[in-house]
Amino acid sequence: MSMESESNEGGEAAVAPGNPLVARRVPLKGRRLPRACAPEGCDGYYHVVSRINGRARVLTDTRREGFRELLGRVVGFCGVEVLTYCFMENHFHLLVRVPGEVGEIDDEELLRRAALLYGAPPSRGRQPLSLAGIRGALERGTAEEREAMRSLLIGRMGSLPMFVKILKQRFSLRYNREHGRLGTLWEGPFRSVLVEPTHRALSVVGAYIDLNPVRAGIVEDPKDYRFSGYGEAVELEKAWAVEREGGKLSLAELLRCRVRCLTDGAVIGGKAWMEVWLRANPETYGRRKTPPKAMRGGVWGGLCSLRDLMKGVIG
Repeated sequence: MSMESESNEGGEAAVAPGNPLVARRVPLKGRRLPRACAPEGCDGYYHVVSRINGRARVLTDTRREGFRELLGRVVGFCGVEVLTYCFMENHFHLLVRVPGEVGEIDDEELLRRAALLYGAPPSRGRQPLSLAGIRGALERGTAEEREAMRSLLIGRMGSLPMFVKILKQRFSLRYNREHGRLGTLWEGPFRSVLVEPTHRALSVVGAYIDLNPVRAGIVEDPKDYRFSGYGEAVELEKAWAVEREGGKLSLAELLRCRVRCLTDGAVIGGKAWMEVWLRANPETYGRRKTPPKAMRGGVWGGLCSLRDLMKGVIG
């Protein structure tokens, strides 16, 4: 049979690996179509989906909290905007806006963004970039070294594939390190759908994403699912409304919100315990003139935080 007859209906001719003279048939329905992208220079809106390998349910509540924190850092570095999201136990959905152009970024802004991803010490030597190395190249390197570093970092911004790659790789490295495992954590390449930048199209896709836990039978109302954009927005609005009215959230209501004191408070505990800790560790935070302040935003049962976060306590 000739190559022409092999490429007829039902597939297309392709050269078999290792033998350039033998053609094989690739079914049309089995081929991966090129990823749909926005026109060059235009913002692109995408629905992104990626699953854990083997559909394993590894995204526990704690890991989903960590994944959300990681997403915030990757978003800040890449310059991508998340319109809504949903994290399930074995996959995630994102609706994102990727800017068509990165724009002008000076060295100060470049360092600020780099600190979001490369500020932590390298893990077992696996992280080739470090904030110190980036700062050294930008501030003390030759003109060629500076431009090479700028090109490297800016090349990782404003790109959907790079954004998802960084997000998934960072989570995989953390998960593998915690469990002493090697190999891929995610099931193949991520899937993405290009969405028309209109209110109707974006709202339909956003609603689909936020209704994932309802379709899965986890909750009856999407506002009750804490790992979604809609659920988070409802909880934040509730917290802000209570704050505006001078009220306080109960502990149960507080724990459903993202409370900055629990992540940015530096030290948390009862006032007496914290005063003892501060006296025992003067070299860490110095001799503070003011005592630890009670955590704001609700009824914390006497807990204090070292950092007194007066603004943006919730969110």
